Amino acid sequence: MSRLILLSSILSISVALAAIPDGDTITNSIGMKFKRIPAGTFTMGRINDFVPASPEEWRSRGDWDETPAHSVTISNDFFMGIYEVTLAQFRKSKPGFSSGDTLLPVRSITWTEADSFCLWLTENDAFGYTYRLPTEAEWEYACRAGTVTKFYTGDTIVDSQANMGRTKDGSAALSAPVHPGSYAPNAWGLYDMHGNVLEWCSDWFGPYESYNQTDPVGRISGDAKVVRGGAFKQPLGAYNNLRFCRSENRSGMVANDAANIVGFRVVIGKSHVSTPLPVIQDAIYQRDVSQTHSPWTPIDTPFFRYDDTHLIMKKGEWGPLYTWQNHVPNITFCPNGDILAIHYTEVAEGSRESNAVLSRLRRGNMEWDSVSLFLTIPDVGLGANAIYTDRQGVIWHFVTLALDGWRGGLAFRTSTDNGVSWTKLKMINRGTWTTACSVFESNDGVMLFLVVHNDTDSKLWITEDRGQTWRLSSGSLKGIRAATVMLDDGRLVGFGRYSFNGYMPKSVSTDTGRTFTHYTTPFPPISIASSPTLVKLSNGGIVLGSHDNAGWGIIPTSENPRYFVALSYDGGETWPHVRATGFIGQAAAAIAPNDLMIYYGTRVTLSAEISSGGDALFNEKWLKQGPPVPGTSTGVSEFNKDRLSSAIYVTPNPFNLSTVIHYSLDEITNARYIIYSVKGEVVRIFDLSNQNGSLVWDGRDCQGHTVQSGCFVGRFSSSNGKTMEHRLLFLK
Repeated sequence: MSRLILLSSILSISVALAAIPDGDTITNSIGMKFKRIPAGTFTMGRINDFVPASPEEWRSRGDWDETPAHSVTISNDFFMGIYEVTLAQFRKSKPGFSSGDTLLPVRSITWTEADSFCLWLTENDAFGYTYRLPTEAEWEYACRAGTVTKFYTGDTIVDSQANMGRTKDGSAALSAPVHPGSYAPNAWGLYDMHGNVLEWCSDWFGPYESYNQTDPVGRISGDAKVVRGGAFKQPLGAYNNLRFCRSENRSGMVANDAANIVGFRVVIGKSHVSTPLPVIQDAIYQRDVSQTHSPWTPIDTPFFRYDDTHLIMKKGEWGPLYTWQNHVPNITFCPNGDILAIHYTEVAEGSRESNAVLSRLRRGNMEWDSVSLFLTIPDVGLGANAIYTDRQGVIWHFVTLALDGWRGGLAFRTSTDNGVSWTKLKMINRGTWTTACSVFESNDGVMLFLVVHNDTDSKLWITEDRGQTWRLSSGSLKGIRAATVMLDDGRLVGFGRYSFNGYMPKSVSTDTGRTFTHYTTPFPPISIASSPTLVKLSNGGIVLGSHDNAGWGIIPTSENPRYFVALSYDGGETWPHVRATGFIGQAAAAIAPNDLMIYYGTRVTLSAEISSGGDALFNEKWLKQGPPVPGTSTGVSEFNKDRLSSAIYVTPNPFNLSTVIHYSLDEITNARYIIYSVKGEVVRIFDLSNQNGSLVWDGRDCQGHTVQSGCFVGRFSSSNGKTMEHRLLFLK
C-alpha cells in the first residue's frame, strides 16, 4: 500500500482572505489591471490520449503528467491580472531589482519572491484587496477561457498570436520577452497566457488524480512549484516550442530557482479552503529499506563479479520513464550496505522532458531492484546527476536543471535515511553548467563538487559549510566530465574526457583548485558517449576506469569491448596494474569503506526493447593480478621522471605517415631505439650515434611493411643497462 505523507500540522490551505471587489475590470492603486473570471467547471488536463509507437507520435500526444483528465469546479469568481507583472511594478516592493526596460515582464525571480510580492501588495494596496498567486487549476481555467483545444486559439497557434521565440512573421528568433499585451488576448481578455514568460502558480507539482475536484490546491509538498504558459525561449534540438505553450502543458521549477524565463501574474480571489493532496512515497527504491548500519568486512582474497543483466529500461516506456534514451549514470554505497545507481531517462538526447531514475542493489542480493522515478521537474532537463555518500553517512544528490539542452542551473539535496527520503532541492547556482560529474571530500572534510564548466574544461564548486554557501574554483581541469579525487598529500588529480595532445588529459592542483597543471597520460582520449571514472583506495592508491575503443592495446584486443581499470600508487605517474572488466558502457564508479569497488554502466541510446547494462564488483587484490599498462613499466622509474618527460617528445606527421622522435641521452655508447608492439614484439630497431638528435619512423617494420595504426612502445637503451620507455602512437 502506498505510504501517504501528510504534514499533520497543516490540515488545509487557505489561498485568500477577503471578498473580491465588484465590477468586471478593476485597476489597483499601483496601476495593475485585473479581469473578472467567472466561476465554472472545466476539464483539466489532456483529454485525448493514445499509446505512442515512436518519438514523433509522443511529441504529438503530450506529456505523461497531463493525465488523467479530470473535472474541476472553480466555485467562486476571481480576478486575474490582465497582464504579467512588469519590472516597474515589481520594483515597487523591491527597489533596484534588476535593470533594463521596466515595462517588460519581471523575470529571474524565485517563487518565494513572487509570493512575497503578493504579500507586499496585500499590505500596501490602498483599496485593501488581497493578492495571491493563482492555483494551477485557476491558471488553466483562465487560460482556456471556455475552450477545450490545445490553445485558446484552437489546436494550432502561430507566431503572430504569441511570443514563442520568433518574430510575429516567423522570420527571426526572439531571445527575450516582449511588452505584455503585444499580442491579442484570449476570450476572457487575458494577454500572453501562451508564451512570453512562464508564470508561477501556488501549487506544488504532483501527479493528477482522476476524480472530480472543487478548488484544488495541488499537493501538500513536492520538489517543484508549478509554472505555466510556456515562454519565449526556443528549446534546443528537434523540439517545437509550441509543445510547452499548450493550455494543458505543465511545467515546474525549483522554488528557489530564478531562471530568466520565469515571471508571474497575480489574482484577487475569495478565500477557499481546500485539503491539499498528500505526497505519494511509494517508489521501489523507498520500500522496505533497512536503516541498520552495516559494517564493511575486508575481503582478503581476489574478488571479481561481472553482471550484464541488470535492467535499465523495459519496452514501451513513454513517461515518466523513457525507453529510448538512458545515459550518464552515477553510483554510491549507502551506510546500510545497499548500493544506489542513478541515471537520466528521456525521449531524446538534450530533451527538457528528462527525469532522474534510481535503482537499488540491496545488501546481500544479486539482482538490482527495478528502475523507478527518482526526481522529476516538469519541462526541465535533469540530464546530469551525481550521488555521493560522505563520511558522516549523509547521501548527497546533485543535479543539473537544464533549459538549454544539457545546460542549466545546479542544485542539491540530501538524505539521512539511506536514500528513502530527501530534503528540498537547494540551488547552488543558476548558470549554464552542463554536467554534474564526480563528488568527493577533501582530507579536512571540505566537500568538493565537480561540474563541466564549458565545452572543453571542468571546474570545481566548493563548499566549506555543508552546502550553505558555494564558491567556484578559479582553476580548470582539462576535459569535460573530469573524474577527480584528493590524494593523501592534498593534491587534486583529475582525468577528463576529450583529447590533450592526442591523449587523455590529467590535471593536478596543489592549491585546492585555484590553479591546475595539465599533463598527458598513457591512455587514449575519450571522445563521446562515455567519461572516465576515478576512485581512491584507503591506502592512497587511485583506480582509473576508461575505454580503449581506439585499440591502443591497453588491454588485450581479445577482450572486447575494451573497458579497463588501471591502478596507480603515485597519483597517476605510473600504472603497474590494469585489467578488463567486461562491457560497462557509459560508466560510473564508487568505492565502499572496505575498498570494494563497483562500476555501473548504461547504454547511450536504446531501441524500444528491453535492455540491460553491465556492472562489475571487484577489489584491489583482483586488480593487482593484472600486468602494467603498456609503455609504463618500472624501467621508467630508474630515470628522473621530469627529465624523461623533457628528454623525449614525439611529433606525428599525418601527411607523410612519419613520426619524428626527438631525444637527449646521457649515455650514447651502443645506444639503440627499439619500437615494440604492445605485446612485446620487436617492430623496428634504430642504432643511435648522436647523444642529442631526432630519428624518423616512417611506420614500417623491420621487413619494410607498413604497420597498422595503433599504440606502440618506444625504448631507448645503452651499454650501461638503463632504459627509457614512452608511449608511441602511429596513425595512418
